[in-house]
Amino acid sequence: MTDEAIYPLTSRMNGLSLLDEFSRGELQSMHGRQEQFRAGSELAMQGRIASRPWVIVSGWLMRTHVLKDGRRQILGYVLPGDLLNFTLHAGVSSFCEIECVTDVVIADISALREHIATANDDDPIVTAFWTLLAHDDAMALNAIARLTRQSAYERLAHLFLDLRYRLALAGQASEDTFEMPLTQQAIGDALGVSVVHVNRVFMKLRREGFIERVKQTLVMPDIDRLSKRVDHSVPKFTAGRTQAIPIRQTAPAYQIAH
Repeated sequence: MTDEAIYPLTSRMNGLSLLDEFSRGELQSMHGRQEQFRAGSELAMQGRIASRPWVIVSGWLMRTHVLKDGRRQILGYVLPGDLLNFTLHAGVSSFCEIECVTDVVIADISALREHIATANDDDPIVTAFWTLLAHDDAMALNAIARLTRQSAYERLAHLFLDLRYRLALAGQASEDTFEMPLTQQAIGDALGVSVVHVNRVFMKLRREGFIERVKQTLVMPDIDRLSKRVDHSVPKFTAGRTQAIPIRQTAPAYQIAH
């Protein structure tokens, strides 16, 4: 098994900030005790305070919010290499529920939190971490644009392109193929589109040669052309040249994936 499969967080941070071999090994050593959860399990409930920070080693999760009348909004998907409950201050409660889409393995990443809080500002892992936060902020803004200004066709294609990009950065996808375990109902709940419309758009994308699905494997044979068609872009970083912000002076207390 490759390091990317075992340590997707290392793959993500290295892809954004070019960690040297020593820093990659140090980051991997910060992965602590692992826990496994079955599909359908809840990892976080709204209003509860988590005991420790985690990193997703394998599997998919989703953040959800249920309105009082029972309508559900999926706020986003948590993928391998993503962080959960990562805050530099104790006592921050979850503002949504986090549910396992598939079987999931998570690892305690408390050692990384301690490292971020105590290391020098020019530390390579600290620099890579803040680059990772900037990247995730940009991806969140990308998702807002998708939901507020795009058609159903653009939303679906844009979501698939985002998922493939994020998985590839974590070493979990090839150039045009990735495992996609989402049902059409889950996709509709994430995009604010009915299941019937999701199916209609999916079929159109397939007829046009942009996607093909075999069981849970999604193939996207012409990513460049599809990206241009639906105005999809990803954050651009100059790997290895990111200037870290002095943490103890100006950085906010970030909460990740709550």
